[in-house]
Amino acid sequence: MALHSLNESLRAATVIRAQVTFAAYLAENDRRYGTDSRSDLRVATQEARRNLSELEATFSHIRSST
Repeated sequence: MALHSLNESLRAATVIRAQVTFAAYLAENDRRYGTDSRSDLRVATQEARRNLSELEATFSHIRSST
C-alpha cells in the first residue's frame, strides 16, 4: 500500500509541476502578445490545486500508517 501511495504522490507532484509551468507560460504569452488564455489558466490552476489536494491526502495517509 505504501509503495502505491508513494507512486501516486509522484504522479500528483509531476502534474502539479506541469500545470504550474503551463500556467506561467500562458500568462507570459498573454502579457507579451495580448492573447487571452484565462479559461486555460483556470483549468491549469484547478488541475494543480486538485493534485495538490491529492498529494496532501497521500502524505497524510502515509503519516497515519506509520
